[in-house]
Amino acid sequence: MSFAEDTQDRLQQRLTAAELDLLVVYDLDLSPALARTAIAHRAPFALVAAEHPIAARREIELAELADEPMVLLDAPPSSAHALGLCADAGFTPRVRFRTGNIDEWESEESFHAFKAEAQELIAEMARLRGAPVPTDSIWRM
Repeated sequence: MSFAEDTQDRLQQRLTAAELDLLVVYDLDLSPALARTAIAHRAPFALVAAEHPIAARREIELAELADEPMVLLDAPPSSAHALGLCADAGFTPRVRFRTGNIDEWESEESFHAFKAEAQELIAEMARLRGAPVPTDSIWRM
């Protein structure tokens, strides 16, 4: 058995071309010609800093995040789905950063390249909440 990781649209193309035997993906923008079986149901979620005012809440209205800067997973169909959810909630998100692969942020090189921009984003979020801007380093690997 071997595994392949890629964006959902490319995996679907590979399945259609008989390069793959099975996909485990979200049921978003899949060809109606594909047979599917649900193995889990997941609700959309947002990741926020532990100090964020909504962090302790189990549920929020998406519109509550309208003024927050957003990091968008820019990989089909995730990006269109996230932007569509925001539009349905009545706002256009303030996309501050985009990534095509969330896993690339886990490498140390990408982490350090992103560090300065992420610290700027955290400072902006703190200012928006009227909270003190963090001065200690939260970036440890």
